[in-house]
Amino acid sequence: MSSAASEPADDTPDDDPMERPVGAGIDFADPNSPLAPLYLTTTSVVATAALALLFLLYSYLPMHHTDVWSHLKLGGWIVEHRQLPNPEPFSPYTVQDDAPTFQPWLSQVAYHATYWAGKRLAGNDPVKRFLGGAELLRSAHVFGIVAVYGLLWLAFRRASGSGSLALLGLLGVFLAGVSTLGVHRPQLFSLVLFAGFLAMLSRPVLTRRAVALIPLLLVLWVNLHGGFVIGCGLLALAWLGRYLECGSVRAAYADTQARRLLLAGLLAAGGIAVLNPMGPRAYLLAVEFGGNPNLKTLLEWQPVDFQTAGTGYPLYVATLVVTLATVALSPKAVTPTHYLLALTFGVAPLLQQRMMTWWCPIAVWQLVPHWAAVAGRWGLAWPASVPTFRKTMLAALLWIPVLLLSPLSGWLQTGDLPPGKVTFHAGTPLELLGTIADPAARASERMTPLATALRERFPNRPVGPLFTAEALGEFFYWRDLPGCPPIWFTHAHLFPPPHWAAAFATATGGPGWWEFLDRHRVNLIAVEPDFHRELVAKVTAQPDDWLVVLDETDSAMIRDPRARLFVAVRKTPLPLPEAGR
Repeated sequence: MSSAASEPADDTPDDDPMERPVGAGIDFADPNSPLAPLYLTTTSVVATAALALLFLLYSYLPMHHTDVWSHLKLGGWIVEHRQLPNPEPFSPYTVQDDAPTFQPWLSQVAYHATYWAGKRLAGNDPVKRFLGGAELLRSAHVFGIVAVYGLLWLAFRRASGSGSLALLGLLGVFLAGVSTLGVHRPQLFSLVLFAGFLAMLSRPVLTRRAVALIPLLLVLWVNLHGGFVIGCGLLALAWLGRYLECGSVRAAYADTQARRLLLAGLLAAGGIAVLNPMGPRAYLLAVEFGGNPNLKTLLEWQPVDFQTAGTGYPLYVATLVVTLATVALSPKAVTPTHYLLALTFGVAPLLQQRMMTWWCPIAVWQLVPHWAAVAGRWGLAWPASVPTFRKTMLAALLWIPVLLLSPLSGWLQTGDLPPGKVTFHAGTPLELLGTIADPAARASERMTPLATALRERFPNRPVGPLFTAEALGEFFYWRDLPGCPPIWFTHAHLFPPPHWAAAFATATGGPGWWEFLDRHRVNLIAVEPDFHRELVAKVTAQPDDWLVVLDETDSAMIRDPRARLFVAVRKTPLPLPEAGR
């Protein structure tokens, strides 16, 4: 017998195949495996489950009917003409000169591309194409929201060294209700990049990869949204804080973190100035945008008001109280960077309450390291968890039922689009626009009086300029009905200040409302009555001039006040104005 025959076999009956290395020598049970850095802990699995639930929650949140429609319209124009729209090309009431304004052109193009892809997926039916475009827009927004939460969790975990405290911080941000997350607007792109910036700045020392990535992201950011100035400010304050911590120029030069922050900032400043259609003016235009006088009429651009409900002051006070209490209890020193960020972003809501969008995540990001220090002092700690492949697989499997339950998945699997109440906010004026566009078509019971009035008073002619609430005007601006331009819409910065001020006064039933409507030959008014009670009362008090065809003020049948309508038509129509642009 040969010696080879006497050697024991490699595979014995006791050998467990699950314990063998899999693939190219990778043992998934080995904690030192090359894939081990990608394995998840128990808290990471919980965080994944939380993100999956957030995805499912927002998947059924209808598309808010403001902002998105005008951006979508302008994105289509940019794609068609391959240039920035200057001046605004559709409304006869916007600023007519060609003075440059900040343009989030890449966001608008992204909206157009997403809508176009949704139309293609929906087939050839015109109605389904419209629904498909809107649904894909809404679904893309959901993925953006989840990206914001996911990157914030990563930033909080790196800052605190604790996945459980990061979850607590994420819960705080969710409860704070960063209001802009639910509104479909380019600012979501800013929030995604902002959360990514916090994650990169959460490491003790900025990595070489981050030094290269930060300038690229800021160049992308300046083309997506004016919030890039937030990213620039965050980076500048991080460097200044580190410089103050070093104490001298020589020490800062010798400090790796200070050098890398400075290098990333210089590269970003140069890239922003060159790699956007507005050139170096982008900095100035973004600042000028915030100074537009029309914006002062919008609630989110006003300071936090401690005497008026609905201005966010309870949340602002809560962030200050939690911050002060945490710092008082924490044995951890407050760094110069945190002082600078707190003074800058913590004071900003006192000037514009929309800055709460940035202050809340920054406040939590600064607090989680102190929460970890307090927990250490008190002997509180989440049980240690070992990263494993099984936990990683569990986290991946959690997403399967969530994705399958989402409206987007249902559409892609069955070809049936989600119901309109899922895709569209109840306040989107779908019925109203359809009736104005074609009064002869079959109208719903709700719109039948309007259709009748339009057929009788406007035979073979458009109704003319429309005075709608600015939020409703967004949808009419997108649809661009011939001869029926909305007098205004939510993009306040596009309008001459006198026009905007007069439109705002009219919406509130202020002095000159009648003259404004007459001057612009307005024959139809459509507003949300719960938010325009003075105008509704004054129009209703003119029965000889206005026919009220729909009044849902305080209607118990419609729960959402944004979905209620007041519509009135002139009894004696005014002639159409001369054709504008």
